[in-house]
Amino acid sequence: MIRVSSYVSSSDPGVRLSPTAANSPLQLAGKIEAAWRANRPQSIHAVNHGISGTSASAGRTIVLAPNAQEVVNGITRFQGEVLGLGYPWSGGESQNQFYPNGAILRVNAFRPRSTDFGYISIGTNDVFIQGLSAATIKQNLEIMIDQWIGAGLPPSHLFITTLPPLGSGGSVSIQTLNGFIRQFQNQKGVTVIDIAAFTSSDGLHWTNNTLHVGDFVHYSEPVRAWIADVVVSKMISLTP
Repeated sequence: MIRVSSYVSSSDPGVRLSPTAANSPLQLAGKIEAAWRANRPQSIHAVNHGISGTSASAGRTIVLAPNAQEVVNGITRFQGEVLGLGYPWSGGESQNQFYPNGAILRVNAFRPRSTDFGYISIGTNDVFIQGLSAATIKQNLEIMIDQWIGAGLPPSHLFITTLPPLGSGGSVSIQTLNGFIRQFQNQKGVTVIDIAAFTSSDGLHWTNNTLHVGDFVHYSEPVRAWIADVVVSKMISLTP
C-alpha cells in the first residue's frame, strides 16, 4: 500500500514528505490543487499540516505531536500553522522514533491574506482517544474560528468539516458534535463542509464500506476526492 504524509506528521518518517516536496495526488492537499487547476488558470498551493492522532484540545499525542491548542513559546499549533504566528513556529516535538530530528519548524506556514483560505477537519480523535464531550470539542473549535476572524480574515474563507461516523456502531457524540459544527455557518459565518452528509445516511453508520479504509474510522480515497471537489467549488464561488 502506498503511503505518504505531511512534513510535520507523526507517522513513519519514511513516508513523510520534505517541506519542499510537492503535495502527493494521494493527499487531500494534492487533490485540491489538481481540482483547482482543472477549473482556473492560476496555480495555488495547499499547505498541508496534517498530523495523525491529534485533537482540537491542548496537550500532546502519545508520540508527542502537539494538539491544536498546545502552546509552544506562547503560540498554539493552530496559530503557528494556520495564522503564521511566530514564524517559523516550532511544534516542540521531542526527539524519538517518530521525530528522529526533534522539533519541526513550520516553514510552510504563512500569514494568510484576505484572499487565502483555511481548512479545519478535526474532532474524531477528541471523542475516540480522549473521550471529550461534544460541548468541549465545540468550544475548542470555536476558539480557532474566533482567532481566524480576530485576525481580520473573512469568516467564509475558513472551511470546517463535520465528521464521518465513528466505528461500526456509530457514535452519538459524533452525531451531536456534527450538529454543533453545522451551526457555526450561521453563528460565525464560516463555510461548513458536511462530510457526514456524504458518508452516512443517518449520521451514525457508514453508507457503505467503500467510504472507509476498513477500520470504520478513516475515510477512503473517494471521500477525499469528493471533499476536494467541494472545497474547490466553494473557493471558486468566493473568488472573483
